[in-house]
Amino acid sequence: MLAPTRFVQQTVSLPGSFQIISAQDELFNHVDTNEYMWSGDGARHVRVEMTFDIPFAAPPAVTAALSGIDSSQSENLRFNIRCEDITADGFTLVFDTWDNTRIARAGVAWTAQGIAPVRPRGSIAAKPKAPEGK
Repeated sequence: MLAPTRFVQQTVSLPGSFQIISAQDELFNHVDTNEYMWSGDGARHVRVEMTFDIPFAAPPAVTAALSGIDSSQSENLRFNIRCEDITADGFTLVFDTWDNTRIARAGVAWTAQGIAPVRPRGSIAAKPKAPEGK
């Protein structure tokens, strides 16, 4: 299932054309609506497409980490977080679980680091020549 994204991004541009973008938010909440990560069994996943507010010049290095989790205490906690399909414009964040694990909600933090896009500097317009004789 593809989930909507609410992640607010923070961008830092460093000297030398280096850019860092990071964000943190709740990835999903399946307990309030009794959805499959909470009520299902077997292999399940949530996929969220992230689009960078400011694209990179080339695909950046992207890392993701769990920032919070609410799960059932009666089953083992099994999960995997990964970043897939990384491009200069974004990536897909994937959260997997399996067997009888019940996950109510999960929060994720991610960071992308890479070369900032080349931004054109202001153009210098030539002054038009004055007509001869004036």
